[in-house]
Amino acid sequence: MRKTICLLFATVAAVSLFVAAATAAERQTTLTELGRTLKLDPARISVSGVSSGGFMAHQFHVAHSKTIIGAGIMAGGPYACTKGDVMRGLTVCTAFLADGFCQGYDGCNQIAYAGPGPATAGQAASPEAMAMAQQSADATFTAGQNATIDDPSGIIGDKVVILHGVKDSLLRVGVSDALAQYFPALYQRTGSALPEGTVVYLKDVPAPHAVVTDNHVGLDPERGQVNACNRFGSPFVNACGQNDCAAGCKQACETAATPGECDTACDLSCGIALDNAGRILSHIYGPLQPRPDPSLIGVKQYDPHLWPTVSHDCKAGEVTDSRCQWLRRRLFAFPQKEMFGNSALATEDAVMAEKGYVFVPPQCLDGTARCKLHVAFHGCRQGFGFTGIEPDGQPVKKALYGARATEEEQQLRGWTYFIENAGYNEWADTNDIVVLYPQATTNSNTILQHMNPMGCWDFWGYTNQDFNTRTGLQIAAVWRMIQALAP
Repeated sequence: MRKTICLLFATVAAVSLFVAAATAAERQTTLTELGRTLKLDPARISVSGVSSGGFMAHQFHVAHSKTIIGAGIMAGGPYACTKGDVMRGLTVCTAFLADGFCQGYDGCNQIAYAGPGPATAGQAASPEAMAMAQQSADATFTAGQNATIDDPSGIIGDKVVILHGVKDSLLRVGVSDALAQYFPALYQRTGSALPEGTVVYLKDVPAPHAVVTDNHVGLDPERGQVNACNRFGSPFVNACGQNDCAAGCKQACETAATPGECDTACDLSCGIALDNAGRILSHIYGPLQPRPDPSLIGVKQYDPHLWPTVSHDCKAGEVTDSRCQWLRRRLFAFPQKEMFGNSALATEDAVMAEKGYVFVPPQCLDGTARCKLHVAFHGCRQGFGFTGIEPDGQPVKKALYGARATEEEQQLRGWTYFIENAGYNEWADTNDIVVLYPQATTNSNTILQHMNPMGCWDFWGYTNQDFNTRTGLQIAAVWRMIQALAP
């Protein structure tokens, strides 16, 4: 009895520490402190990411497949695709230097895409994509033999979702096809059959390079609060609906041998991919409880000059905004240098930002629920503190509750747009999921191989040539974060 009472007081004290850390801006903690309170299930840890974060989620899964039980890969490519070469990353594994995507950035020269093309009718992937998939599987087994990653057999049986937008010209469909074919190649190497439904590949949403959301919280595209489905650009979160699916599928199926059957299949595939975060989490963890009612946590509209922000106590005048408050009570900032022995220099060497973030549902924070852990990797130009102007002349989008339009200082004051609006938090809150949001940043290196001007995760070796192994600086740091949260 005395032991129980002591434990209760310890838990209350730990929770009080987090409450005391709440400021007029954001709540702060360390992962070590948080890990003392949480009761995370070490057998239910998963990852996902978009763009460079999609590459990172995949290579983190491969590196730590003994622990990671599933992955969601949005607009990402297969393991070791770049072979540690930045130019291969920019022209073969992505099309960043093609089609004018780099216009508007000093010193960026347009170079044609040289990666795999789309599949022809009746093919799962083009011959070039199949070769890329096989190369990736071979690289995985070589790394496994060298013990720089977990035994690749750990991937067998893991749930994987691959998502690709029809209008994504930055990560070409041939690369996405190669990622999808990587898993059959891997299973074949282990002598195992790939069970139907284990790896799901959805590529019928008519969106460009972005996280696709069903806009559960009611962001307004007309006010620039979220991208319309077909818009490419910051914040790389696009709201799509069934009307977008219908129009996209009608266009895609015009030349099909049986347009009606094509429309039906396309509509189904597109419809279930309109909420990327929900699709990923439900595939990995099974059926989910409904998200909170949007009338309680949805976006309300205010005068931009009085917009409620974390730096203004979530108030618009005398009104406290419910969504801002809901997020602030659950989102914690933590110093990422904690994972580097509190060395700011080591954190900088890993090209990781000053802060990371973690979303913690109340029932996880107070230890009443045994919770799951999901790691969500942002894409390029989506991380903490990233500022600048897009090629179209528009500023990089900040979190909705970050800074008011009247403020001269528009630096990010709290969490990022991706953290706030990618869709993970709403599902996590009602399904006992803690979401870890590690943050990459930019560097000032002037050597092409080691440059990272857009705050991407390392999928070509800008930190070092171990970037996609357990000892890679970023993978090792995120692994220490997981260990801190689930000791």
